[in-house]
Amino acid sequence: MGLPRSSGTKDALWEAIFHMDEIERVSELSVTEFNQRFLAKGKPIIIERALSHWKAVQEWTVAGLADKLGDLSAPIKYPAREDSPPPGTRELPLREFLGDVIAAQGSSPEQRYLFDYRILAGNRPLNPVGEILQPDLGDIPYIPQNYYGNTSLFVGDDVETELHYHHKSEAFLLVVSGRKSVVMIDPRDTRRLDMPAHSLFNSSTTQFKHANRAFFRVCDESWTRRVDLEPGEMLYIPLHWWHYVFSRQQHISLTYWFRAEWRHWKWTPALAPSLLEVALAKRPLRLGLYSRLRQLASRPWSTARSR
Repeated sequence: MGLPRSSGTKDALWEAIFHMDEIERVSELSVTEFNQRFLAKGKPIIIERALSHWKAVQEWTVAGLADKLGDLSAPIKYPAREDSPPPGTRELPLREFLGDVIAAQGSSPEQRYLFDYRILAGNRPLNPVGEILQPDLGDIPYIPQNYYGNTSLFVGDDVETELHYHHKSEAFLLVVSGRKSVVMIDPRDTRRLDMPAHSLFNSSTTQFKHANRAFFRVCDESWTRRVDLEPGEMLYIPLHWWHYVFSRQQHISLTYWFRAEWRHWKWTPALAPSLLEVALAKRPLRLGLYSRLRQLASRPWSTARSR
């Protein structure tokens, strides 16, 4: 199902170009089956109603969070727009920010976003927001306890992210309230994307919010799928899979990060820069070498594959 968007022309392009919901969906999935069919193969999957028993999934709304979190503050992201101040973050009382999200009703003029706000490290709260919200959450059975990373909270209205992948982590994206859409691109199609000038970034300059020539080329030549996620649905984002996330309405979502096991790393164009990120990213004096190797890793190459 499609989400409402602000541009009728863009609506038609999105619906015509993207292959909808061809990522497998299941209502129930055992840990063993997930490990064998999806985790070991680096294959995305949507799990429906897996966490429907969580209090967060049953009860959270943007208005409810405004009441629950009171006057606690958090860094709010302001994306770049022609008619707004430069992008960045500002510390705001959450009651004020969430009230603005409620008032926007799908047409936020500033696209302010509580973006990637880390609330938990494993099961340990990282801040007062995490302390308040943790009792409404539970464990995700598909993540081994010793591999748990951080849990991030996302709240916004009419927002989007850039196209990117994760260097070292895998993730579960859980929609708690509202709807979110995700464009997924196979990491073996990395060579088809426009890469940034600075190679430390695991992002692409191919922007799906603009229907330009690069947009059509990537959609036509790569394994590109879009999925729409409803409340209670959870998407597994494998290591190195490119994804672009957007929503045109009020939403709350959580991303659960977990460390990728070395045996699950695959040989794709994203592998070399990720290994270099692990080895060199914290050593500024070696960034010249890192940049050169990253450029080499991004050169066009071919490999046999099946769609």
